[in-house]
Amino acid sequence: MHRPEPVFADEAPFVLAVVELEEGVRMTTRVVDVPADPSALPLDMAVELRWIERGDVNLPVFAPAGPGGA
Repeated sequence: MHRPEPVFADEAPFVLAVVELEEGVRMTTRVVDVPADPSALPLDMAVELRWIERGDVNLPVFAPAGPGGA
């Protein structure tokens, strides 16, 4: 079992995924606004970029694309 870093402990559990950007680059990231059950998520789900602030750092995360989104 992996335990999150203390700064993220209040948000656990959360979903990590490999997202492929339109440019072809793949990145490991967090998917937000979804159930914390990876088996409930479809493969190749369209996502859009979001940012979360952690102190003075902004982290890229992704969320399911809404109408007019990704």
